Amino acid sequence: MPLRIRIENPIVYADFEGETTDAEILTEIHRVWADPALPISFGLLIDVRRSESLGRRSPEKIQSLVSLLIPYVDRFRRRFAVVVAEDVQFGMVRMAAAFADFQHISIEVFRDLDSARAWLDRADS
Repeated sequence: MPLRIRIENPIVYADFEGETTDAEILTEIHRVWADPALPISFGLLIDVRRSESLGRRSPEKIQSLVSLLIPYVDRFRRRFAVVVAEDVQFGMVRMAAAFADFQHISIEVFRDLDSARAWLDRADS
C-alpha cells in the first residue's frame, strides 16, 4: 500500500511510499480516524522520504491535501512533523506549511525521524 498509517502511542505515523492518490489518502485517513486505538490527542509524523508523487503535486493539490486534515486538527494538537529526503519534497512541505499557517496549523519539516520525534515530544512537555 502506498500509504500506511500506524499508531504508536503517542505518535501516529503516516508513511508514504511510491505513488499515492488523493483517494488512497482519504480512505486511509478515514480508516485510522475510525480506529478505537487512536488516542484522543497525539503527535502526527508524516514520512514522505519514499514518496514519488509529492514532488509532482500542484500547489492547489497540496492545499487540498492539507484541507483534508483540518477537521482533525485538535486531535493532533494543531501541529505535525514531516520528514523529507529531497529538496523538492522540502519545498512542497514548506508550501503546505504556508497554507496551514492560515488555518493555525504548524507544520515543521525535517530530514530525519529523530529530529521530527524530538520536536513532537517537546510539544508534549
